[in-house]
Amino acid sequence: MPLKPINATELGHLSGFDDDAFRPRCIYFSVAEVLERATISNISPYTELFPPVDSFIKLQILRLLCLCLACLLLCGRVRGQGHVLDKPVTELCLNCICEAMSGCNATAICTNPEKGICGIFRITWAYWVDAGKLTINGDQPDSEEAFINCANDPHCAANSVQNYMKKFNQDCNDDGEMDCHDYARIHRLGAYGCKGEMPFKYLSTFEDCIENYEDQGFE
Repeated sequence: MPLKPINATELGHLSGFDDDAFRPRCIYFSVAEVLERATISNISPYTELFPPVDSFIKLQILRLLCLCLACLLLCGRVRGQGHVLDKPVTELCLNCICEAMSGCNATAICTNPEKGICGIFRITWAYWVDAGKLTINGDQPDSEEAFINCANDPHCAANSVQNYMKKFNQDCNDDGEMDCHDYARIHRLGAYGCKGEMPFKYLSTFEDCIENYEDQGFE
């Protein structure tokens, strides 16, 4: 059965976040608002989950609990030889890298099975190995199907990107910062060639995606 295309909104749910919470700064604002309102109401948000408080605080606490549960479920599903390292890449950045690589379209599973260019991030076998050989559904890292199954799974593929960027994080464009523009270069050109010239179509699609988010007020 052919897989349906994955759009940017659906990709935002890779970690089980809702439309607002998957954007990192929205998560931080929600936490801050909960603590601020709890302080104003003289309530301890750590020891009294459901005191007689307004519905806003109850809703935000429930959202945070659901988010924690989703993260735990995801961590239990994806595993590897090591583990998923701290995640340096924001969901917004993942969206734009995915958009530039494949249009976030999972219909074409592997564009080149022999070279291993698979999934919405068009991950190669060597990239997957460098990212820690993450697997899903109990696959053994050295099994024949482990790479393709992970690369074609949006969750496992996204975590592979996170591990790769954590491992090879560097300032590729020499602007003094390590951000999404560097991650886009590392992903497309590789860890040791990220200072090279970017393919025009990839670069223009990526930059249009970033500009679109910035126009909406997200950074």
